[in-house]
Amino acid sequence: MIRFRHLLAAALAAALMLPAAAQAEVPPNADWTETWIPGTPGGDPALHVDILKPKGTPDSVKLPAIVSVGPYFNHSGSTPDGINPTAQGPNDRWKDLIEEGKLFERGYALVLVDLRGFGASEGCNDFGGPGEQADSRRAVEWTASQPWSTGKVGMWGKSYDAWTEVMALDEKPKGLAATVIQAPIIDGYRTLYMRGVHYAAGWYATPALYQSIDAMPPSIFDSPEYFLHSALGTNPACYAANIALQNGMMDHDDAAGFWKERDLPGARGSDVPTLWTHGFMDANTKADNFMDVWTKLTGPRRAWFGQFTHVRGNESDAVGRKGFFEEAFRWLDRYVKGDESVDPFVDPVVEVAEGDGRWRGEASWPPADVVERRMALNPGSYTDSPGNDGQGSGAGNGIWSITAPLPYDVHLAGVPTISAGVVTASQRAHLIGLLYDIDPTGRATLIQRGATAINSSTGDSAQLELYPDDWTLRKGHRIGVLLTGADDSWWTPPHSQMPVEVTGGSITLPLLSYQRGDYLEGEITPAIRSRRPFQVPAEALAAPPVAWEMPPALAPRPSAPQGSAPPPPSAQRPANRLKVVVRRAKGKRLKVTVRGVGTSRVRLTVRRGRTAVLKRTVAPRRGVARVTLKLRRRGRYVVAAKLLGGPRLSGRSRAVRVR
Repeated sequence: MIRFRHLLAAALAAALMLPAAAQAEVPPNADWTETWIPGTPGGDPALHVDILKPKGTPDSVKLPAIVSVGPYFNHSGSTPDGINPTAQGPNDRWKDLIEEGKLFERGYALVLVDLRGFGASEGCNDFGGPGEQADSRRAVEWTASQPWSTGKVGMWGKSYDAWTEVMALDEKPKGLAATVIQAPIIDGYRTLYMRGVHYAAGWYATPALYQSIDAMPPSIFDSPEYFLHSALGTNPACYAANIALQNGMMDHDDAAGFWKERDLPGARGSDVPTLWTHGFMDANTKADNFMDVWTKLTGPRRAWFGQFTHVRGNESDAVGRKGFFEEAFRWLDRYVKGDESVDPFVDPVVEVAEGDGRWRGEASWPPADVVERRMALNPGSYTDSPGNDGQGSGAGNGIWSITAPLPYDVHLAGVPTISAGVVTASQRAHLIGLLYDIDPTGRATLIQRGATAINSSTGDSAQLELYPDDWTLRKGHRIGVLLTGADDSWWTPPHSQMPVEVTGGSITLPLLSYQRGDYLEGEITPAIRSRRPFQVPAEALAAPPVAWEMPPALAPRPSAPQGSAPPPPSAQRPANRLKVVVRRAKGKRLKVTVRGVGTSRVRLTVRRGRTAVLKRTVAPRRGVARVTLKLRRRGRYVVAAKLLGGPRLSGRSRAVRVR
């Protein structure tokens, strides 16, 4: 049993990119103590805490604290295949934060909290469930209440311990002042599935891996109390249930509500200042994880997005840009220390790397000047079976749709969306959508992918979003879309082996309106160089090009109004306004359409003269907000729209008379 567990962990550690085993020694510039957050009778378990303060700090000095909550802080190591039974001291998962980030020299305390079941915390993990959500809240509030704490807490994490930060945004603990969230999970379901399609083979074993981490023993040098609180694999029923439920519940809306409990609706709309990093090429916590929360935050926010994989923001060689720690601590100093002399927006709101490796600054992402253009998709058929890859020598098998060569550059920035009609007799088949940049020689480079489960009742309503990306398709290149049943290196679902007919459809592409310039310092990442182009089949290249809504050529970006100084790069925003169109409907109703909103919510205010008679907040769909408003009185009305949680864009309609 032990041998199997170690072999399993060894096979998965590289794929999951979990941290290496800790050498566990106290940093020379820190003082270390450990304690427990008390449990409650019949309720929450006791949670183990490691506290590190700048060396020699008197007990009377209050410190701002950085809290990290997760499964990786066991003193003997972070992965079952890397246990160090003779380790001494706290886990060194954040060694880079301490040594390169100079956390203690900057005057912060570091607090490491084991989630329930992990390390020396009691109980059993529940993979982002209500228990772990409560642990994230308890960790922050406990830290904020300590006599040595200023009462303001920042959070730091990557991957799983960034997931607990999103949990904290949802739980809204007292004292949470800011977060630095790197490549997080935001929804346990999306760790294993994309719309009912199970990720590649290793992800079937992921639930078992975390149960083995839960059961890891302490170091022989740990205290008797540490041993007493450690689970030591005493929860076999809990472990078995976790594995069965995570691999058995293929649909997010399962009857048991298992995945619904792991959704975090309160994180969307959080006003906690948040700095977020995520790679468009992250195979672990996939890129669709950031769009659903980061784009809906209402407080101060910043981000690094780009062409990198599951790495930390400070891993400059992998990210393609330096300076993450400096920017992160400007963020923390302003909101956790409360140092108002620090301007965290001296940096661009969003720093994003394009497909060619160039970095630029944006006021929001997706940018406000994105317009949506549709491209037709050809009909055809495929079999729901393995036999196609997204890139490399096994790619290109399915239904191709390809445009004519582009007459000028086209810049994609956002989330492509596919809508298709499908016919199948299967109760569970799969539709994979792959978007490509095809060069003049016919070689295709994968931009992004997406998947959804379909069945005999899906009909013409198959919808799937691809992962987001930021990519320039150059003049002379062609846009290609492949619809198929497989992307073997990315998903390994149980295929039905049934035929699927595609009756046609379209892909909606989010495209920039304006040219970009003033690029930031950065470089091409190893992830970009790892893409594997392949030759598109000759018959697909020779087929008639599909129709699509060709956008105009990228226009020069609007300049600042005459007589005013141009805004600094960090504050530049497209000079367009929201377009608000109002039409009368039956009765005292107005149909309101607001364009140019991207993914941000819109606040609508209806005025009759100078009086505001109605206010409504509307969520967009595909970059457009639509709503029908019912009014009580006749009169002449104007509708004003204001973007929430994004660039400061607004607009108003012409006056409309309601009779």
